[in-house]
Amino acid sequence: RPGSFAGVPREANVRMTKTFGLLSSLVFFWVALSFSQQPVFGPPVNLGPRINTASHELDPFLTADGKKFFFSDGADIWFSERTGSNWTQAIRLGSQINYGIHLQVSPSVSPDNQKLYYVDASRGGYNWDIWVSTWDSPLNDWGNPQNLGWPVNTRGVEHSARIGPDENRLYFISDVSDSVDSLNPSGRCGFYVSEWNGNSWSIPTALGAGFCGISDYPSITADLGEFYYDQYVSDGISIFVNCWKQSGWGPQLDLRTQIGGRAGRPFITA
Repeated sequence: RPGSFAGVPREANVRMTKTFGLLSSLVFFWVALSFSQQPVFGPPVNLGPRINTASHELDPFLTADGKKFFFSDGADIWFSERTGSNWTQAIRLGSQINYGIHLQVSPSVSPDNQKLYYVDASRGGYNWDIWVSTWDSPLNDWGNPQNLGWPVNTRGVEHSARIGPDENRLYFISDVSDSVDSLNPSGRCGFYVSEWNGNSWSIPTALGAGFCGISDYPSITADLGEFYYDQYVSDGISIFVNCWKQSGWGPQLDLRTQIGGRAGRPFITA
């Protein structure tokens, strides 16, 4: 299992100009389930100055053991570790992941802490693709990332990647892709899931929740019963959830009133 992550201490002067999104992100924890099967959450709590700054903190992800918290600042990927009831000062991941050409976003880590999935806007001639890095124990750092390739990545845009709690399902957005395959004869636009068969990722299938072009950042519970995401609404962005019914996904539930207004990029713990 990984030890401490190698990286560079976060400089006090954080960049104020960001090119990727303008919304702060929150991590929402399960509180209760009402009789109507609508999730109920308590008031949001700010994670504090060791993670949050005057700039933007986005794309939250908590590892399955609850000990490491990954996020993006809209340009690079960072992490913090839990020590008792507090979080350590955030650390930028090393040059294998953050290599000077910015827009490394959407980090998520497999339940065994061995694989880091994320989106890179322009690495190795690939634009807006999903990549994976495997933990290198001798180096005590993440290894050289590998592009997931087809059928996950296309000539279009793949982003908002999240590895599922079971480690065998990868959830993401395909946006206005011209890639046509047997399961997507009209191309892709919206939420998709690809399954790992032990050797390769399957052709992605549409999830049937959210809407093409306005829904983003998927996160699903371990029992596959609740699917969270954000979506553009009349006054900005709000977080929604669909609950699984016997016949498919139930209606959208808007969590705006529970979490105090507009918010985006949700992550639900397993």
